[in-house]
Amino acid sequence: MTQIKVFTLLLPKFGKKQGFKKNSNQIVSKKRNKRGSKLKHLAFFALLYFPMFSANANSNFASVQFVVDVANALRKEFNVGFQAMQTQVNNVFNQLSTNVSAQITSINQELKRDLEPLKEQINNLPIRSHHIGDRIEGGVVFFVDASLQHGLVASLDDVHEGIEWRNGESGDRLINAAGLGVGAGETNTRLIIAQQTVDQQDGQYAALLAANYQVTAQGASCSALSNHELCYGGWFLPSLQELSLLLTNLKQTPVGHRPEGTYWSSTEGNFTQSWALDSNQAEPLLLDKAVLGKIRAIRKF
Repeated sequence: MTQIKVFTLLLPKFGKKQGFKKNSNQIVSKKRNKRGSKLKHLAFFALLYFPMFSANANSNFASVQFVVDVANALRKEFNVGFQAMQTQVNNVFNQLSTNVSAQITSINQELKRDLEPLKEQINNLPIRSHHIGDRIEGGVVFFVDASLQHGLVASLDDVHEGIEWRNGESGDRLINAAGLGVGAGETNTRLIIAQQTVDQQDGQYAALLAANYQVTAQGASCSALSNHELCYGGWFLPSLQELSLLLTNLKQTPVGHRPEGTYWSSTEGNFTQSWALDSNQAEPLLLDKAVLGKIRAIRKF
């Protein structure tokens, strides 16, 4: 209401035209009245719109505060909901873990219960033992370990009646095939072949003939192998101790041809000599690698 009253007081009064004398005083008065009128209009608009600007400012501030309050409320609600969901997920996961563990335990118990009779049957199966003189896998047993399950077999016959230890004259070299004991013959044989074949690949010598030996279970050559027969390879030249066991133990067995004569071992002595054994002598012989000696191949079982 105050704004309307001020507006009424400041409005210029318009009525019928009044005449003015066209003199200098009237012109000055007219200019003054014109400036006063402009000032009155400015004051009017200032009084009219200032409250509106003030109200808009207050309104904008209130709107921003409202948005902030809503955002905070939503954030709080989200956090509460997320925590509740996380708790629920953890509970479900724990329940699943418990169920899975229980099922695994149950399955293990069932398997153990079902396998016990089978385990007992296996334990009660008769164990096949091997003894010196047994014929197996194309040869004759001349050594068995403490379990009586594993050991060494020798070929039923001599692989060769007389051949050099070396591969010709080029084979005079130090090979370091120095293994003496049981189990060393296979490694010695591989070392000999790797070194002796370098200069003369077509040559024949003791270790190579033993490694190439192959027979059926009955001791027949694999060249006459029928479709249903197994052929046993994996033979090698025995070490000095393996050869000693072979010659000693096979003298007492009726299986195959008993070894007679001088046999090469795979154990090297030096640059030009290797170890051999004579079936009629107890002491080993250190012979020149060019000497012709017999061969008995052996293999593991």
